Amino acid sequence: MKTAISIPDKVFTKAERYAKINGMSRSQLFTIAVQQYVETDQFNEVTDKLNEVYSDEPNGLERDLSVMQANTVFSEEW
Repeated sequence: MKTAISIPDKVFTKAERYAKINGMSRSQLFTIAVQQYVETDQFNEVTDKLNEVYSDEPNGLERDLSVMQANTVFSEEW
């Protein structure tokens, strides 16, 4: 599909140079970049949903676990 977009000159120049150095067209570069962005952003949606589900849960360590963990650190040789 053909489309027209507007991007800052600086970004265009860097993209043009990157595509040329890596032997790809601008279309290939922009396709890969957008695809990676969209795939990465999907993880944010999952994180948002998990945060919503667990928002009422306590988010700290239990006191006993915290004490045990602190005691372990001091008894280890560094």
